[in-house]
Amino acid sequence: MRLQVVSDLHVEFGTFELPAVEADVVVLAGDVGLGTASVGLARKWSDGRPVLFVAGNQEYYRHALPALTDDLSAAAVGSTPAPTPCASLGVIQIER
Repeated sequence: MRLQVVSDLHVEFGTFELPAVEADVVVLAGDVGLGTASVGLARKWSDGRPVLFVAGNQEYYRHALPALTDDLSAAAVGSTPAPTPCASLGVIQIER
C-alpha cells in the first residue's frame, strides 16, 4: 500500500496543491487548515482515493470542543467509504 502523507500545511496562510503521486491512500495528518476547511481539501485532493484525516491543533484554532468535532464529522458525511474492500471515495475523520 502506498501512502501520501502530508501535514502542517497551514493553508490559511497560502495556497497549496497536493503533488500528483501514485498513492493508494491520502493521509492528512493535522494542521492542514482552520475549522472544516481541511475536510473540503480532503475531498478535493482525494482523486478517487480514500483519505484519512486527523485533525491537529490548527483545525481547532478559534473553535471550541466538542462543537468543531461535530462540525468536522458533519462535513465528512457522505464521504466515508463502505466497510468493503475497494470501497468508494471517502474521507475518514479520526478524533483521537
